[in-house]
Amino acid sequence: MSQWKTPQTVNDVECAFPARVIGSLLPKWDEIPKEFKKMNGNTKYHKIASRWFFDGLAGCDLRFKNGIDAETAIRHLSSCMSSFEPKHEHKMAGVAWLMSLWGMKVKKGD
Repeated sequence: MSQWKTPQTVNDVECAFPARVIGSLLPKWDEIPKEFKKMNGNTKYHKIASRWFFDGLAGCDLRFKNGIDAETAIRHLSSCMSSFEPKHEHKMAGVAWLMSLWGMKVKKGD
């Protein structure tokens, strides 16, 4: 769990071509809490992850709790979302859980 308390730095190559993210950027399936494994999860984090995956978050103000660097977190989550390694269910559950740990909030832009 402590590995996931803060986002990892992702270099430009890894961000553009994320390959092996499971265990390094995305928690293994067994590490993700049960409530996040529901495919049609009802948490606000599932909704954000789904919106980001299908429509993007352009024009939104993304915020995180104190101590979490927004740029590092966005690059980390983006790399997970872009990777072909995990199954979609694993990707969405893991990203939603990481968002919850990092206190991600989305405010729609004007």
